[in-house]
This record gives sequence, structure tokens and C-alpha cells, in this order.
Amino acid sequence: GGMHFRPPMQSWPRLPGVTWLVQQDWRVQHADAHAFEPLGMAFTDLLASCDAVIGKPGYGLFTEAVNNGVPLLYLRRVDWPEEPYLIDWLQQHGRCLEVARAGCTARGVARCPAESLGATGQAAGAGKRGAAGSGNGGFAGSVLVQG
Repeated sequence: GGMHFRPPMQSWPRLPGVTWLVQQDWRVQHADAHAFEPLGMAFTDLLASCDAVIGKPGYGLFTEAVNNGVPLLYLRRVDWPEEPYLIDWLQQHGRCLEVARAGCTARGVARCPAESLGATGQAAGAGKRGAAGSGNGGFAGSVLVQG
């Protein structure tokens, strides 16, 4: 809550080995995006089963990602006073990288978040590393995109 976030995923390129898990009501038309609600999993179980998460700063998402050892790519909120403190905490206790909103366009997605996923996984030992030259920073796995 608090900030609407829905990246333009329908225009994102396909990235070998990457599956995007998204909210069903987003109705994303992308071959590699799948709604997570039909899985019938509790949110914490879903998050814990993913190789990475993309989302916005928030108490629930940040603490669940840290507690479950899931790397998090975050986009800053606008004018949210608690954000700097949450990000500081996340950087001290979790694995994270900031993602610029401009990088979540079709043009930027091959570098952001894909290269960030590879870098996050490499730096922290998370995620599954794909073959070199796969066009997605060597990352393969499931990514929860949380609005």
C-alpha cells in the first residue's frame, strides 16, 4: 500500500531462465510473467521460494526479504519520510540494490533489473547462475514483482 507500482512488464524482453511472478489484477501480457495468486501460497512462503524480489520500500516487504534471505531490488518512494531509515536497515541486514525507475522500461530492463539480479545473486550467493552470455547477467530464477 501507499504507492502504486506496476512496471511496464508487457514490453520487457524475454530473459532466458527468468520467471516473473506478479499480481493477478495487473493482467500482465508477457510470456514469462505468471500470476502468483493461483499458486495458493501465503505471501511469506511465496517470497521465500523466490530467488529475488522487486518492490518498493515498506516494513513488510523489507523485513520478510531479510528474514528469508531473499535479495531485494527496490525503487524509491516519493516523499516517504521513513524510507531512508528502512533502506539503511536493509543495507545493513539484507542483500539489496536500488533500481532506477528509468531502468524498468523495455529499453532498460536488460540492464535493470536483470544485471542487478545477476550482481545481487553473485555478491550474495543467491539465485541460480545461468550460462555466461545469456543476456541477463547470468541470472536464472523466479522473481517476485511486488506493487
